[in-house]
Amino acid sequence: MSDPAAFLAFCVRLLQHQALALASPDLCRFLQSLLRSALSTCLRQPDAKPAAFLFLSTWLQKNPDLVPLLTDALRDLQRQMAAVGLAEATHAQVPFFDSQISLFSLLHPNSLVSFGYRGIQNLGATCYLNAVMQQFFHIASFSSAVMDAVWRGPANTPDAQFFFSLQAFFREIGKHTAAPFDPLDWIRHFTKPDCEPLRLGRQEDAHEYLNMFLDKCETVLQNTDRPTLVQSEFLSKLDVSVMCPHCGIVSRREEEYTCLSVDVKGFTSLPESLNALCSAETIDDYFCDRCNASVSVEKAQVLASTAPFLFFQLKRFAFDSLTCERYKINDFFSFPLELDLSTCFGDIRGKETRYDLKGLITHSGNTESGHYVSYVLSSKEEWWELNDSVVRRVDGRELLTRARGSGSVGGEEKNEE
Repeated sequence: MSDPAAFLAFCVRLLQHQALALASPDLCRFLQSLLRSALSTCLRQPDAKPAAFLFLSTWLQKNPDLVPLLTDALRDLQRQMAAVGLAEATHAQVPFFDSQISLFSLLHPNSLVSFGYRGIQNLGATCYLNAVMQQFFHIASFSSAVMDAVWRGPANTPDAQFFFSLQAFFREIGKHTAAPFDPLDWIRHFTKPDCEPLRLGRQEDAHEYLNMFLDKCETVLQNTDRPTLVQSEFLSKLDVSVMCPHCGIVSRREEEYTCLSVDVKGFTSLPESLNALCSAETIDDYFCDRCNASVSVEKAQVLASTAPFLFFQLKRFAFDSLTCERYKINDFFSFPLELDLSTCFGDIRGKETRYDLKGLITHSGNTESGHYVSYVLSSKEEWWELNDSVVRRVDGRELLTRARGSGSVGGEEKNEE
């Protein structure tokens, strides 16, 4: 087959006009043979892969009864790949022939968000950006909503450019291709709160970028048909109370957050650190308006409400007041695959308290320089490393062992069971 892409495009046009009827076993065998031949050729001609994907999806939309036929053809093709040494091909190299990906993920249009693993080019110390953006893209409810959102604000404004550049970013890294995505357009349209642009070649902090990204999205999305997207997906609240033991006055306020920073030093696990965060502490030299004096008060904070997705920053960077230098805490700090927050709420009635670990961002290096790498957990419970332009499946146990001793930003998702 000299031009498989052209042939498959012709087949798509046929299928769009007429559904196939499997009138005889001979026709079944012919179609299966034709399918194997076309897909096998596409493996060796990457330019034909988009045409093959469109061919498969159109075929099944028009002919759902042909699923068994397609399944048999794919199984035959996998056996052929194993015979010629292609079975070890990575997901990025052969995106819709990975034997670990389910048939639904191959053919359902929405699967691009859930199963797309495309690398992002490092344009000069931009690993922090790449790592964070991979996490947000693989939160399908968020990235899908962004891509589907409709702009309703004025055109040709910085906010409009930010919005359309973000949509393009998510659409591009959702494509099944081995070529890494170039994020230069996105970097050009992302500005810090002080209007300073991101600079290539200058290392930034992933936690700071995550907060800036969410703040900017919250503002920009006000001009779309999804104005509360950030709040509904990521906004949680703390209930903070301060009690003066002298006059008995208790003042309360709510604090909103999208990423909760937790102490590493002095603790060995995330639940232990969270329990300490949500317990009472004594604060000296607090000025009480009622007493009109500085007194010691008790401050307590508990979780008031939590969003569907939680981000935790592990505070591994600290400051030494004696040497006036920053240093990194590399102590062991464990985090569970399933986090129970029931002890951190003031009132758990009607609250979802269980969250599942879905993503990690690790940092290697020191306080002055280093490298960020993103990891995401697929629906098949497989961990994928998204290291700038490099995409590969990794061993989950080894990853979690390393991450628990080398620093990370973790993402948790509600367990809906």
